[in-house]
Amino acid sequence: MVPETTEPEASPVQSQPANWMGWSLSAVVILLLVVGGAMYLNNKRQGKSSIFPGRDRVRAMAKGDNDTTAAADEDDSQPAKPKNGNPASAATAKSTDDLKVSPIALRKTSGSSLVYAIGTVRNESDQQRFGVTVELDLLDPAGKKIGTAKDYAKVIEPRKEWRFRALVVAPKTASAKLAKIREDE
Repeated sequence: MVPETTEPEASPVQSQPANWMGWSLSAVVILLLVVGGAMYLNNKRQGKSSIFPGRDRVRAMAKGDNDTTAAADEDDSQPAKPKNGNPASAATAKSTDDLKVSPIALRKTSGSSLVYAIGTVRNESDQQRFGVTVELDLLDPAGKKIGTAKDYAKVIEPRKEWRFRALVVAPKTASAKLAKIREDE
């Protein structure tokens, strides 16, 4: 008898177990890149810089209508000198007198029990105003102060209005009046 020759059977292909740790790490890295990119684009769209936060304010001040320059390390006690020597073009000091506040009204939110003191602040100057805070005194029907309310605006552009909306937390508030308005330095 002739021995039969058989061909060797093909061994099944062995698959490698899935590398779940590598895939998970890759997914986390991609997710972080997407979230970070979205945050960067949002800041860029709003004109903020997350790398050099003070740089945007310096740029905004440099774009003002006045014709002065000041180095960051100059002594602030000396007034800024105009480039062209014309004293009329020297920068005028910012004053909260340039921020005009309208009459303040109390408004209840429809479908809610929340009450807001609303009004507008108009920047009458030719300069941007940064970090403007409005503080209001909340008054009862007899005119006695029973609390305060505040609102904040990052920037008010020159000759523009900001509509403030301060939450009133004192339940018996009948009216509100301006206590003070200030700007970040």
